[in-house]
Amino acid sequence: MWACGASFVGQLGLGATEEPAFPALTRVTGGMAGSAAGCPPADGGQVAAVSAGREHGLILTGGGDGGQQQHVLTFGANDLGQLGRPALSGFTRLERARIDGGGGARMVCAGWAHSLLVDGNGGLHACGANTHGQLGLGGGETEDAAAAAADEDGLFSLFMPVRFPTGAAGPETRVVRVAAGARHTLALSAAGQVWVWGDNSDGQLGLGPDIGGVQRPALVPGIAGLPVRDVAAGAHHSLLLTISGRVFACGHNGAGQLGLGSGGGGG
Repeated sequence: MWACGASFVGQLGLGATEEPAFPALTRVTGGMAGSAAGCPPADGGQVAAVSAGREHGLILTGGGDGGQQQHVLTFGANDLGQLGRPALSGFTRLERARIDGGGGARMVCAGWAHSLLVDGNGGLHACGANTHGQLGLGGGETEDAAAAAADEDGLFSLFMPVRFPTGAAGPETRVVRVAAGARHTLALSAAGQVWVWGDNSDGQLGLGPDIGGVQRPALVPGIAGLPVRDVAAGAHHSLLLTISGRVFACGHNGAGQLGLGSGGGGG
């Protein structure tokens, strides 16, 4: 893996360095910076996927033909618990995050200051800032309080399982895609349904203009009978791609990012 850009809180995963930025691509070598041949990632696996937040990063390692279990390595800022580690401080070295159950991880996604992973069973886990309900854990509270302690600011510093509404089960809650914005999250189920939660101040959840936000997963209305195959999130807007190839957009449109012409929100 290679990285470039700001490194003042270790968000490039290059280990302890006095350099505030790396303007050229530099190889990430399991915690040490090097521009030549490096060593494998910190746990000895191969990099399968990466995702970057505002000041933190996630690496998915392992998998492949050998059936190796996949793990999540995290690095960078951890002031809001976004690395899935109990100590709320920055980590410059790549270290493995703890995942309870689910047979490892198969997908990672970083938001502005929160992180998401999908486990081997399609279960979704989240950590980091939850001030707008972007973790889907219910406004800073969780039924499994013993697994991680949230502070008064709504921060979860360990990956917590996201619970879907009672009655939803099977393909409806088995996550196959996930996307994270600044303060909102989207999850695509195996049934082609889209669950959303977090901030809706710009209409980015697609729940209409009268809902300021939700703190637990809610189904997007208005797309019944239109199975979705992919989701994407910008800072304050969201995109859905249906199996038939249609694209739906919602959220902030101040720069025309919804493809609907210039204007305000698109909720």
